[in-house]
Amino acid sequence: MRLLSQMSESELGETLDAAGVPLAERVAEWRGRTSELITPLRYWTPREIAAATSANVDWIVTGYVARQAITELDGRVKAAGKTTLALHLIRAVIEGDPFLDQPTAQSKVIYLTEQQPGPFRDALDRAGLLEYGDECRILYRRDVATRPWADLMATIAADAAREGYGLLVVDTLGKLAGLRDENDAAEAGRAMAPLQDAAHDGLAVLVLRHERKGGGAVGESARGSSAFGGDVDVILQLRRPDGNQPRTRRVIESLSRYGETPEKVITELLPEGYVLLGEEEAVVLGDAVRILSALLGREVWAETDGPTLDELVGASELARTTVQRAVRHLDSLGQVIVTGAGKKGDPKRYRLTSPSEKEDSAQTYGRIGAESISAPVEESEHTLLEQVAAWRFGTAPEPEPPEAA
Repeated sequence: MRLLSQMSESELGETLDAAGVPLAERVAEWRGRTSELITPLRYWTPREIAAATSANVDWIVTGYVARQAITELDGRVKAAGKTTLALHLIRAVIEGDPFLDQPTAQSKVIYLTEQQPGPFRDALDRAGLLEYGDECRILYRRDVATRPWADLMATIAADAAREGYGLLVVDTLGKLAGLRDENDAAEAGRAMAPLQDAAHDGLAVLVLRHERKGGGAVGESARGSSAFGGDVDVILQLRRPDGNQPRTRRVIESLSRYGETPEKVITELLPEGYVLLGEEEAVVLGDAVRILSALLGREVWAETDGPTLDELVGASELARTTVQRAVRHLDSLGQVIVTGAGKKGDPKRYRLTSPSEKEDSAQTYGRIGAESISAPVEESEHTLLEQVAAWRFGTAPEPEPPEAA
């Protein structure tokens, strides 16, 4: 039997006439009944929206994770360290401590994971979370695999609202949502819709996704359809920095609806957690200054006018442009003496101005900005930045990288 709505006007008339019912009478009756079933549209004016919402974003982690919003964290499989970063983030949120120098709003967390209990226990241990109780609730994929995705998200959102949980972490979205084809925009939309509903109800949502094999720019590197990225509010790409940098460092690059989100920063995993080093250019310059200071202080140059630019590039394994910037910076601080005309047969050479300035330059410390690159520290203070030069020149072992997931 065909539905009346599927019939043409002539077919509809013939059908109703055959039943002995005048067309006009039946159409009027049908319209009256359907109008009772349709909920009127709720239109909002700009003034009503302004009155019903706050001008301030309700941040859980300022710039990165907010209530009524979805943040996507992308990174390479088993290389970027997405789970490690997420777990350190939730520890900061549970304690109300700053994360990457950004304030947090203290909150309880629900964490939905695809990992097995054993490996996930190790990840919790590395993040210092094993001693926490009801502040952090874990859901394993095996325990919820039979539930429809939309029903599961609705249940979690209801539990969170009832019991005061502010942050939901989904690690990783593709497997937990049961996606068969991440390239299918319709399937992506069905996976994201329940998360959008949860965010609409007041949750902050952090979803972790794997990068495709070829990687790509932030917002384009994640596997599957672009519909995923279109449905979120903040996209974070986690990757290892370019060049010869410690394996404990990561670059976090972002696309965001919010001006508070840092565009690109470098962070480092220290024993106490992730520490913000600064913007990428300043970090690279700061490292180069430390490495060149250590190089120029080596005994092999003590009886000479110092190495040439080419010799510094070869010994440091840094990019030529980076070495040039670092040498100019040291020169501007008066920490190097430059000799030579810079011509064929008489290249420029560089040496430290004095032992005391050499010591100060090699011991620089801190979160790196252009204004703080040469700031000295107490002798007892050491960071992986000093170790970079040490292991590169054979005086200390290379630091261990963080566990990545």
